Amino acid sequence: MIENIFMKWFLLMVSVVGATFSTGISAPLCTFAATDGVYTITVDTVGFSGGDTSTDGTYGITDTLGEPIVGVSTDGMYRTQDGFWYQEATIMTLTLSADTTNLGTLITGTPNTATITATVTTNASNGYQLFINQDHDLRHTEDHAVHIPAFSVGTIAAPVAWGSNVGLGVSVLSATGKDAKWGTSPQENYAAIPNTATLLHTAAGYHTTPDDTVMQYKADVAQSQRAGTYTSTVTYTAMENL
Repeated sequence: MIENIFMKWFLLMVSVVGATFSTGISAPLCTFAATDGVYTITVDTVGFSGGDTSTDGTYGITDTLGEPIVGVSTDGMYRTQDGFWYQEATIMTLTLSADTTNLGTLITGTPNTATITATVTTNASNGYQLFINQDHDLRHTEDHAVHIPAFSVGTIAAPVAWGSNVGLGVSVLSATGKDAKWGTSPQENYAAIPNTATLLHTAAGYHTTPDDTVMQYKADVAQSQRAGTYTSTVTYTAMENL
């Protein structure tokens, strides 16, 4: 019997801002983020060409024809859209329903569950992505060499039914546009929580009102598991869906 298993989360809030205009006169030209207290250029830009000025009699702006680097750049996990016309004013917030969750006392063969809700609000036109990772498997607080292993048969890419397995797993119970791979009650599918940030859920479209994703944790242990208190830290990250 394992007593007092806790999971801890901390919140990562992401705010992405953009929506800029450039004042191109000749090639090349740099315009730097600045404000006069009323109007704001929010990000730096490198102009390519142009020079025509538009004015309403009070304010004027010199246009550009573009930037020398345009398109989407990616390293496989993160993406950026280059070029001033790609940038838009985007705001995103992420909150969690709890900072700490107690999975209770585990008795072999009787899995315990706990849930947490991640709430995202964003005006990003393409929605958002929610990532998950943990710092390590559930670890004994007195002997760091002792762990409760991750759920070994399911991954985020291919979650599976719990069956008679042991370890710690996660499932998506409910979400906007929930992926069918997570199953439905009472037959949810579970995955190990990875140690590197991994895409858990994608929600398309505007979410200017709070959008909830509910996750469920499930844990069971082998008869040989050492008694004690085990902890780990799980991190959720929300990003604009480009």
